[in-house]
Amino acid sequence: MSMKTLRFLFAPALWLSVAALGIAQPVLENERVIYTGFEPRLANMEKIEIQPVIVDTLRLPKEGKYELNQIKIPTFYIPDTLAVRRMGKEPLEKLQRFYARGGFGNYTTFLGDLGFNSVRNKAHAYSLNYHHYSMNGSISDRGNPALNHNILSGQYSHFFKPLTIQVQGGYHRQGIHYYGFSPLNASINQDSTAQVYVHAHAGLGLSSRHRTDSIFPNYTANLNFKHLTDRYGFQENHIRFKGELNHFTDFFAAEFFGLKSVVDVWQFADLSTTSNAHVVDVNPYLRLGRKSWNVELGAALAGGQNDSSAFLYIFPRISGHWNIFSKYIIVHASLGGNVQRAGYSELIHENPFIQRIDSLATQQRPIEFRAGVKGAFSNDVSYSAGISFVDQRNAVFYSADSSKQHRHGFSLAYDNLRTTEIYAGLHFHRGEKLRIGLDASYRIFSLDTLPQAFHMPALQIRALGAYQLGEKILAKADLFFIGSQFSNGPNGTVIELAPTFDANLEAEYRLTKGLSFFARLNNLAAFRYNRFYRYPTIGFTVLGGLTLSL
Repeated sequence: MSMKTLRFLFAPALWLSVAALGIAQPVLENERVIYTGFEPRLANMEKIEIQPVIVDTLRLPKEGKYELNQIKIPTFYIPDTLAVRRMGKEPLEKLQRFYARGGFGNYTTFLGDLGFNSVRNKAHAYSLNYHHYSMNGSISDRGNPALNHNILSGQYSHFFKPLTIQVQGGYHRQGIHYYGFSPLNASINQDSTAQVYVHAHAGLGLSSRHRTDSIFPNYTANLNFKHLTDRYGFQENHIRFKGELNHFTDFFAAEFFGLKSVVDVWQFADLSTTSNAHVVDVNPYLRLGRKSWNVELGAALAGGQNDSSAFLYIFPRISGHWNIFSKYIIVHASLGGNVQRAGYSELIHENPFIQRIDSLATQQRPIEFRAGVKGAFSNDVSYSAGISFVDQRNAVFYSADSSKQHRHGFSLAYDNLRTTEIYAGLHFHRGEKLRIGLDASYRIFSLDTLPQAFHMPALQIRALGAYQLGEKILAKADLFFIGSQFSNGPNGTVIELAPTFDANLEAEYRLTKGLSFFARLNNLAAFRYNRFYRYPTIGFTVLGGLTLSL
């Protein structure tokens, strides 16, 4: 088949197909499709209306002119008026001017107290007090242990702006009996065992009232006089001056530069002899610290004369404390030394049964070391614990003396003593309602010549308690334990005194604010323990009475 024949056959088929497509797809209104040849052309474009700009790197500076306006605009300030505010305060407890207490008990015991004092006053304060206590007891296989005390004391203080002046004085008559013998000995007259001590004292004190950071130094000065006599013609006079001068600066760490001084003068006399002694102690120091720590650095120059023997010593005196953790852990320590001389007044206060001797020795303490920790477990519970070591020359001991048949007492023995002590304490308090305390100490003694430290117990434990039930009832308890101690016996023997326990109770019922009743129970266990050899204590005693305050 030729090419023309094929075009003749396919041409009608092609036109029929095109016509069919035109019928199958309807033409939109106002729309025409024109088939023509290709005509290339460019579409119209909108021009960007941004003119070219030439960037010039050279900028001419613009000069500005500034001037201050001299016109003053008036301002006005009127503070607001504050209303007067008054600080709230709790009402002060009313003070009483007059106090009286009286009571009696077994063993013909009498107690009496009288007091008269000033109330609150910005210019002065004064007080006058009298105390009486007497007992006529009895102890099997011992002499008459009767005793009596009459004490009259008073003081007056006047407050000036720069200083305070204080005057004080007192009188104490103390009567005892030497009862350390068997009453079966008919040759001993009861009156010959009596001893009477008369103490009289007077004092004058001055103290400054400057602020700590004042330009003026602060000072204290006290002059005291003591006079002691006994029934047998002995007398002792003691004059003491004690003063301190210090000044506060803040160059390094809030430091104080100060000077402490103590001067003691004794004069002893009896019917046949007279002796004198004096000790002077001068202690310059530097005390510095902050809120959590404090250190005192100083040295002491101590010298004096005891009868015809003179002496001079130099001791370091260093002490300090450090609050490691607020009030809960506080560490403290001290190292120093001193010279002391106990007079008969101090010795009689501890042991009234001593026999007088013509001369007293001076005690030197070249080493006194103490260290410990204290603090609180909580707001109610506090504690303390520590250790100390003291090296003492010419330490005083009470040695049993039977040389005087009608007065079996104690003479004085001297020896070098080194004492190591460990102590601890725990205290609980809940305001004024409840207080409980427990303290214990244990001492180790080392001597040169004496076999034992006479009448010095190694172990001591004491418990104290006080409880207040409302405003009406107050109860107190005092319990203590004293370990074994030793004394010299006949023919150079050493006697061990048994350990002892004692318990004392006191209760008070307040009927009104000014009137109350009280009762005391002493030595509840009724132990006849020997605090001193051949001198047992009285057994169980009870004392009751009333208290009045106006």
